[in-house]
Amino acid sequence: MKKKRCKIGQIWYNSNMKPAPFQILKFLNSTNCKECGFETCLAFATYIYAYGPKVLDKCPHLSEEIKEKIKALFPDEKSESPTTMIEMWESYRLKLKDLPKEDISKVTGITVDEKGNIIFLSLGEKIIVTDNDIVNENATLTEHDKILFYYYLLHVHELSGKYDFCDYRNFYSKLKVRDVKQEEFEIKLQNIVGNNVEALMNSLIKLGGEVYQDFKDVYDVSYIIHIFPKVPVLVLYRKGEEDFEPYCKFMFDKGCSICFDSEGLEHLSDYVVEKIIKNL
Repeated sequence: MKKKRCKIGQIWYNSNMKPAPFQILKFLNSTNCKECGFETCLAFATYIYAYGPKVLDKCPHLSEEIKEKIKALFPDEKSESPTTMIEMWESYRLKLKDLPKEDISKVTGITVDEKGNIIFLSLGEKIIVTDNDIVNENATLTEHDKILFYYYLLHVHELSGKYDFCDYRNFYSKLKVRDVKQEEFEIKLQNIVGNNVEALMNSLIKLGGEVYQDFKDVYDVSYIIHIFPKVPVLVLYRKGEEDFEPYCKFMFDKGCSICFDSEGLEHLSDYVVEKIIKNL
């Protein structure tokens, strides 16, 4: 394939290759304001390098002109590499037939039928994985959902099932800011539920939730629900009082890092929150 070159300012770049973080940094404000969620502009530049121009909106200070200049540093959309979630899913869909079904069939809560379909529950909903697709019988899955389901199945046999819960921040990339008290998905649920903890408990029960004893004396709600077999989420919730707002906290088994990075786990958390809200 013939290499293409583009000019940004006085510098020529090979547009079939990703720019280095320091090349991206030249177009950032370099104020280290942390508003993007990263400690430094270099850290954000490294994040852009990893995830591409689609994450540029995380910085509120970039003009459209600067965004276009940064986008011009990356391979164009006609590149042979998948550039959209639909294209990415298509590349993973072709790998479904190669999942380690013998290992997967040994996992409690997952079955492989006579046709070779993998069947399990996700938050109480039946998921069927064929050699061509991943289907939820009750709802539509996005391409992003399916990609994360694929990664789960690829690694589920490596999960111990012995849970060691920790805060979501334990899964952060080392580049990410760690001074936030709550994640957006926790705040979203908190704002919807308010002090209606009975409705929250009923929703969690509908999703197969069970009381988690270790925190039930500290929080008004302490329930475990399973995104997938062997992938639990601990949902903790405290009602607001006169001087305090309601407080929501999600905790995850450390083993989740075998299957998901922090971005994937955040997407799954949004997925969980939407299911909880739907059942309120």
